[in-house]
Amino acid sequence: MEVSTEVKSIGSGDMLLQKDTFEQAYRAAKLFASSKLVPQHLQGKEADCFIALHIARRMQEDPLMVMQNLYIVSGKPGWAAQYMIARANRSGIFKGRITWDNKGSGETLEVTAKATLAETGEVVSASVNMKMAKAEGWTKNAKYQSMPEHMFKYRSATMLIRLYAPEVMLGYQTIEEIETLPEMKDVTPPKEGGIIANINAAIEQGKEEIVPPANPALVESLEKLEAKKKELTEEEMDAIDMAEASAQQEDDNRFNFVKGAKA
Repeated sequence: MEVSTEVKSIGSGDMLLQKDTFEQAYRAAKLFASSKLVPQHLQGKEADCFIALHIARRMQEDPLMVMQNLYIVSGKPGWAAQYMIARANRSGIFKGRITWDNKGSGETLEVTAKATLAETGEVVSASVNMKMAKAEGWTKNAKYQSMPEHMFKYRSATMLIRLYAPEVMLGYQTIEEIETLPEMKDVTPPKEGGIIANINAAIEQGKEEIVPPANPALVESLEKLEAKKKELTEEEMDAIDMAEASAQQEDDNRFNFVKGAKA
């Protein structure tokens, strides 16, 4: 009785921003964390219980009910599908309850979840079948082999709710959805790449000679230049060398002049 009174009073302020409400909610979280009535994955975890209380407050649900139906799969929170179905049935979004139609069996099994929108009277539905289950990797869960119709009902209802009543789930996924998510890969680009990365790697390995990767276009231009030089006479080559030396001298004089002016 004391737990219920304390939890209800938490709704009087913002749990995260108001000091008094925060402290009161944290005391309640400690109480839940020490209880054997909460799921094992929340026992002894005050911070997780606090967040669950915050979620329960947003959903206007009983905290213990939220904790009993909130699971952590691969570090991600997820709902029990039956809890989401129960919330959708009493949300008022649908007129009546979610129902199902089954067709076929085994490899041809198909289950359709359907409901009537309260606002418009439109009948909406979502279907899943064995072909979809295999393509999406759902059948990795052994229950899709032992009780496929039951699992298809959960999946089809979850799809229906996500399409037509997403606010019921607060954007979270069900545990069945999280279990079959593809493994996340780190696609963050390295801080340094290309030639710089090769040079740094070479320095760390103690290489004496560092050869940057060749630029095909530059290599082709240099080869053409060398071939062209072979066609020139000795006098023409001397003239080119003198012109290059003169240009370099002009650049040096210009640099010294600018340097002297700044000084």
